[in-house]
Amino acid sequence: MNAAARRTRGSASMAALALLVLLASTAAGGAMVLRASSSYAGRSAAREEEDRAMAAAAEKVLRALCADPSPDRDSPLDPVWDAVREAAADGTAVDLSDAGAGFNPNWIQKNLLEKTGLGDLLRPGRTADELQQRREERGPAADILAGYGDMFVEKALESHGSGWGYANVNVTDEFVLRRLYALRTGDEAGAEGFHARVQRLLADRKLAATGDLAEILGPGMDALFPLVNAEPVFNVHYLDPLVLKELLAYPEWKVTEPAGTAARILDARGSSEIGPEDLKRLVTAPEDSRVWQYLGTVTWFWRVRVARGGRELVTVAARIPGDGPPVFQVVEERRIP
Repeated sequence: MNAAARRTRGSASMAALALLVLLASTAAGGAMVLRASSSYAGRSAAREEEDRAMAAAAEKVLRALCADPSPDRDSPLDPVWDAVREAAADGTAVDLSDAGAGFNPNWIQKNLLEKTGLGDLLRPGRTADELQQRREERGPAADILAGYGDMFVEKALESHGSGWGYANVNVTDEFVLRRLYALRTGDEAGAEGFHARVQRLLADRKLAATGDLAEILGPGMDALFPLVNAEPVFNVHYLDPLVLKELLAYPEWKVTEPAGTAARILDARGSSEIGPEDLKRLVTAPEDSRVWQYLGTVTWFWRVRVARGGRELVTVAARIPGDGPPVFQVVEERRIP
């Protein structure tokens, strides 16, 4: 996917994410095989060799992600980090990061901006209502800096935000969900029906589970899943500390000692692997608290950066929600320059 395509908004960009237009293929056993997105024709032998080396390094990391022996938790102690170090050889630098470790301005509910310190990231005079209205009018933005950079203080989105992330039906703004349904299906009446089902969940204070998605998404299920799902949004091992602290501090989620809880998570993730059961011990909150819709132990979007010879290969791989071994698809691949 080239840079121009990544800057598009609305249905085209969301279709690319929702349908996971492939720049890769998944081999038997869950291993991911990277394909070069550009022709080698006319390139110098040295440039071709650099491209092959970068692609091989990225593939090594992606294969290690697929082979994760603890798929219910992604942490700095996983074997994939050995693969990152092994791939960084012979003048090749390799970096792996959680691409969705910040709040997504496409999906964030306005109450979260109005009732936590995340609202301080908005520029003076800008409001959560304005953000909501912009999404309603324009649809989600593929490039969050282009779409929302004028609404947030300088460097806020670069430091604390991310445009990569699934939309959890339980904690995504209801109006952007309606807009997303219409964009993906072209069915305005269906979008209204979907919105009504989401509103009933909110009014009844009920949380949708994965098994409820077919009923909630209705005819739009194939067009919207996995972009819309019911999985915890963030991995606490990599979540931006400011976002973590403010999520825990949201008053209606009734987290006991939110500041102390954030400190314990940050301390634990620096020295150990946090599994789902560990997270339940670290965070004291009601079982039906929506904080559990945000905090999890799985990374859904990984970014692999490979640098060699003054050039970079950037690959973003999305994990597909589901049981069994991890399954990934590459949703972005670009070379710089």
